[in-house]
Amino acid sequence: ANLFSFIDRFMLSLVVGPIKETFGISDTEIGMLQGLAFGIFYTVLGIPIGRLADRYSRRAIVAWGVATWSLMTALFGTARSYPELFLYRMGVGVGEASLNPCAVSLISDYFPEEKRSTALGVYTMSAFIGGGLAIILGGALVTYLGSLGELSLPVVGVIEAWQLAVSCVGTPGLLLGLLMMTMK
Repeated sequence: ANLFSFIDRFMLSLVVGPIKETFGISDTEIGMLQGLAFGIFYTVLGIPIGRLADRYSRRAIVAWGVATWSLMTALFGTARSYPELFLYRMGVGVGEASLNPCAVSLISDYFPEEKRSTALGVYTMSAFIGGGLAIILGGALVTYLGSLGELSLPVVGVIEAWQLAVSCVGTPGLLLGLLMMTMK
C-alpha cells in the first residue's frame, strides 16, 4: 500500500507541463496542487485518523484509505477544471493520511520486537521504490499513450494522454483496497 501511495503521489510531478498546458495554470497553482491541496489534508488528518485506528479496525481504515486515494487519483485524470484538480488532489491527501498511523500500528502487532525494525525498514523502503516506479513506469506510460493520438473514453469523452496515464495509475489501487480487507 505504501508503494502504491508513492506512485500515486509522484505521478503528478511527471505531468506538470501537460497540466499547465491543458488548464493554462501558473507555477503557483501547480505548487498548490503538489503542496497545499495534498499536504494540508495529509498532515492534519493523520492525527484524527490515528485516533480512529486506536478504536476501530485498522484494516478497514487502510482499505478505505487506499480506495479513496486511488479513486481520487483516477478522477484527477478526468478533471475538466483547476478546482476539480484541487479537489481530487485533496482527496488523495485524505486517503493517504490513513496509511501511516495504521501501518505502523499493524507492523508493531504483526512482528515481534526483534524483527520490527526490519519490517519498518521494508515499509519505509517501499516509499522510495514507489517514487522510482512512478517516474520510470509513469513516464513510459505517458510517452506510450501520447503516441496513440487522440484518446476517447466512454462517459468521459476525449482525454489527453497525461489524463489517461494518471487515471491508469490510480485504478489498480481500487483492487488493492479490496485486498487490504483480507488482512487479519
